[in-house]
Amino acid sequence: MHEFTRDEVVAHRFGTGRRRGYDTLEVDEYLEHVAEYIGRLRGELAEYQATERAALDVLHHAQRVADDTVAAATRDAEEVRRRAKAGLEGARAAARHMLDDARAEADRIMASAQGRAEALVDLSRAQVRDLEAAAAARTKELEGLVEDLNRRVIESVGGLRSEGARLIETADQLHLEATARLERLDLHDLGIVDLRDDPIDAT
Repeated sequence: MHEFTRDEVVAHRFGTGRRRGYDTLEVDEYLEHVAEYIGRLRGELAEYQATERAALDVLHHAQRVADDTVAAATRDAEEVRRRAKAGLEGARAAARHMLDDARAEADRIMASAQGRAEALVDLSRAQVRDLEAAAAARTKELEGLVEDLNRRVIESVGGLRSEGARLIETADQLHLEATARLERLDLHDLGIVDLRDDPIDAT
């Protein structure tokens, strides 16, 4: 899909129709392309947001796994302690060792998962910020384009109104001149005889 830039949008010129205005089909088609490009930017933003949510889900899952690991290790250690209650110091040491290993493993899993999740979140947020900045820039460019189009339309309408007023004024002036000339015409000069001035032959 074509990517729009501010300079390209501002520099774009539309063809004119028979009525001295912009070609509405050309304007509609161009705005449709711009709308499609904005839709694609919004789709990419949604994808980055989904990636961020997935990273958070990974972090939460890792936390649950770590908690379950610690809980399971604690239960195992308690079981060992129960069996070694008779004073088997070796069993107690083994239980402590198992618990320490379990906690270390849980910490390792948690640190690894958290590191990956934080990296994904940072990457997603950076991409979202870049996309938001790009979307804001494109939106500003499009707002400038719309403002420029509105100004051009207003100028065109103003020009047409001025031209129409001038034509009406000219027509009124021609009408007044024609009326004045007709009033000054002498019917005899035109070879027209008024029958009311001719005598009536009674024979």
